[in-house]
Amino acid sequence: IPIPHAPAFVEGVLHLRGSMLPVVDLRRRLLGQVAPETKRTRLLVCRLGTRRVAVRVDRVAEVLRIRKGDIKPAPALMAAGRTPFVVGVCGPPERLRLLLDLKALLRSELDRELRGPTAG
Repeated sequence: IPIPHAPAFVEGVLHLRGSMLPVVDLRRRLLGQVAPETKRTRLLVCRLGTRRVAVRVDRVAEVLRIRKGDIKPAPALMAAGRTPFVVGVCGPPERLRLLLDLKALLRSELDRELRGPTAG
């Protein structure tokens, strides 16, 4: 269901197991591009504090469990504020993975919707 006046990267909301979840297009949020839906397009349900959000991604290659000790700080160029959504990297050099901060990705325009109504 589309949401009037929502940020462009918010596709709408969906009903899942009794809850309404905002649906965010990750490609549109990061790159400003809309990807056509394919057989590989997926919605990932993510928890942000006490709220959940559905994140649309182009595809899911694998699901990993990563120990905190395996996460290395983001390179200095990234830490300089140019890529504020990257919180770290992990994995061997030939399969390095960037770890995104989903809260930071959605904090700006979507922050009000995720927190819900505020008192006056």
